[in-house]
Amino acid sequence: MAILDANEIQFTGSFGNMTAYRLRGSGKIVVRKKGGPTKKQVKTSRKFSHTRLNNSEFDGAVQAAKSIRYTMNLPVLKLADYNIFPQLTKICTRIQKEEKINGKGQRGVLISEHRKLLEGFLLTRKHQFFSVVSNPLDISVDRETKTALIQLPRLIKGINLVLPWRQPLYSFTFCMGVAEDVIHNGSGYYKPERLPIASAHSEWHINGANFLPQTITLQLNMPGALTAAQSLVLTAGIEMGQPDARGEIQSVPYAGSACVLAVR
Repeated sequence: MAILDANEIQFTGSFGNMTAYRLRGSGKIVVRKKGGPTKKQVKTSRKFSHTRLNNSEFDGAVQAAKSIRYTMNLPVLKLADYNIFPQLTKICTRIQKEEKINGKGQRGVLISEHRKLLEGFLLTRKHQFFSVVSNPLDISVDRETKTALIQLPRLIKGINLVLPWRQPLYSFTFCMGVAEDVIHNGSGYYKPERLPIASAHSEWHINGANFLPQTITLQLNMPGALTAAQSLVLTAGIEMGQPDARGEIQSVPYAGSACVLAVR
């Protein structure tokens, strides 16, 4: 690395096999030689065989993370207060490392064998769902009928319902979809289908009023039985609402909390 120290020569960018850029915090222009392997070297050289295996498996983990994220759909996904995809990919990479049948580079992401690792996954970190709703929800998920029943208990603000937001209304929202295991077919990782998603909402409730018990039902409109490689992912959220100028209630972005309730 060299520092350019000539008042007459001031440039940034590439020049031949050299790159010049301004050093953050000092304003000086630094010149360095371009380095690193080419794409062709990564794809073909024996030196990068391990890198190719890592890249292959990362693609599998990404496909699995996409399958999980898709089950959440917009009603719940919009409540996330951070980028959840890297964290989902990290979990899928951990699941992938548990696969002992195939060799490195072709190990599958068998979500169906590690469903508990996804339960409780947080879509919101600042206000976690079970710190907002401290009373456990009674959940029943039936794989045969592809149905979920969620029993919402009586909730009292300040006791088992803590709403840190100022909006006047709140509502519960639920999503259920199918996440599929991702396996290597010999030439690459299988890309899961985008299967149907079921979603439901409670009515809007006044912030401060007691919430009476109610049951939410979700059922997937999906023909045929689930395979062993398919997992039902049930996600819950609570969102805040605000009436607009016409009196219609609008969901307020980033005001709410959500998590994965169950994976079956």
